[in-house]
Amino acid sequence: MHYYMMSYLVDRMDEYLEYRGKELESHGTGSFSKYSKMLDIHRKFESQKKENYSLSDLQKFIDAVQNSRH
Repeated sequence: MHYYMMSYLVDRMDEYLEYRGKELESHGTGSFSKYSKMLDIHRKFESQKKENYSLSDLQKFIDAVQNSRH
């Protein structure tokens, strides 16, 4: 439902133009590999019983997603 709403706003209402031409569907096959990489990191933190994430911890999630594009 959210995909269709966002798609309508971007494509028909000319809102949020920074998203025009970008992949809005979060359930594509590329997204699952990103989620999987982030889940791996989350599990590592969970095994360490981390309850709060530092800035460098959050960067690990970002790096995992960015590196999955290559």
